[in-house]
Amino acid sequence: EAIRDWVTNVNDTYYIIGFEPATPGQRTDKRSIDVKVARTGVQVYTQHEHLVRAAEKGSSAIARGTEAMSIEKALSGLLPVASRPLTLAVAAFAGSTTGRAILTVNLDVGAFANGGETAKPLEFAVSVVNQTGRQVAFAREAATVTFKPGTSTRRAEANVQTHIEVTPGEYEVRVAVSDPATDTVASVFCPVAVPLFGNVPLSLSDVLVETTSPNTARPASAAPVTATTTRRAFDQAEGVRALVQVYQGTQRTDVILPVSVRTSILDANGRAVRDQRLALTVKDFANRRAALALDIGQLPPG
Repeated sequence: EAIRDWVTNVNDTYYIIGFEPATPGQRTDKRSIDVKVARTGVQVYTQHEHLVRAAEKGSSAIARGTEAMSIEKALSGLLPVASRPLTLAVAAFAGSTTGRAILTVNLDVGAFANGGETAKPLEFAVSVVNQTGRQVAFAREAATVTFKPGTSTRRAEANVQTHIEVTPGEYEVRVAVSDPATDTVASVFCPVAVPLFGNVPLSLSDVLVETTSPNTARPASAAPVTATTTRRAFDQAEGVRALVQVYQGTQRTDVILPVSVRTSILDANGRAVRDQRLALTVKDFANRRAALALDIGQLPPG
């Protein structure tokens, strides 16, 4: 009961549950995990199975701080490594390959900027883990990142984006960043659910948030510069829009139908500050998908 009350009143928090095998000394390598929540309207992302790896069996504990942190180790821990505050946004979209989806992984590494630095080489690793704890995708690369200078109201920003193909299902995306110059490593984790975009009659992608701002180095008539962002706090002068896609079964062959879309923006008290209905006609769907760009800028403070 105490745990349930705690979950009710706290958001954006990791909850860790530890358990021991019912039979001491059990040699089964696979352990099933079933988490149930006694509340309605709650979606739980949890690992369904734990596979005991060879390195875990009989290993001795290592004192914290006695072993150098590697980018791989930052991905494999129980919790992210919080040496630098990272912000991660993961969105699932239907892919062009049959039965596959695209995960758009957007990471803000602005916290790695030191002082007046405008650019820095960093190393990245991305791991996608399914609900049995098995890694289904991995990527690693190095890049020189350019930072957008911070202001009096926000720190420096540098959004790095990558894309990973997966099959429908529930996953945890884990991203680690390393600064080779200072041996600083940080990581961040995010759950994501990938629908059956190809089979279900109607589905939606996740939402990407994009900022738009005029480019002062180009003529005023030129198109504004756009960039996806992990930020959720904006200046009123910024142009902000939400990008989402609507699908009518990308692998289906039945007739495309008109679709009604309702978009709402709620304040902290649950009141709608914007409420809009849109109609998508058959002509709006190309390859059984339609794209929406919804203006969410110029809202009152809040």
